[in-house]
Amino acid sequence: MAGAERVDLDGNKAGSVTPQEQIEARAWITARKREMQERQEVQLAAAVKPVVVAKPPANVNGHAANGAVASPSIHPSLTNMQSALGIVSSILIEKQYEALRPALATTALRRIINGAEQLIGSLQKKEAA
Repeated sequence: MAGAERVDLDGNKAGSVTPQEQIEARAWITARKREMQERQEVQLAAAVKPVVVAKPPANVNGHAANGAVASPSIHPSLTNMQSALGIVSSILIEKQYEALRPALATTALRRIINGAEQLIGSLQKKEAA
C-alpha cells in the first residue's frame, strides 16, 4: 500500500512505498494471477480426454452376444463434460492435487457448466424453431 513503511531484512525502517510502486505491484500481481489461471486451464484442457467405453456388438434386440443389454452410447455433446467430470472426481479424491484442488476443481466444474449451458441453449433453439 502506498505510504506503508518498508522494512529491510534486519527489521530496520527502509523508507515507504510510493503510489507508483503500489500501482506496479498490483499490476504485477494481476498479471501473475492471470498467467497462473491460464496455465491451469491449459493443463486441464490437455488432461481432458474423452472417455470411450467399448460396447459389445448388439444383436437385433439390443442385447449383446452374451445376453446382456448393450449400454447406450454417449451423445457427442456430453463427451467433454463426462471427461471433465472424471477429472473433477480425480482432483477431489487424489492427494497429489490437494494444494491446487480449489483452482483445478473450479476450472473443471466451470467447463462442465459451460458445456451444459451450451447444450441447453442449442436445445432451446431447436425447440423454438
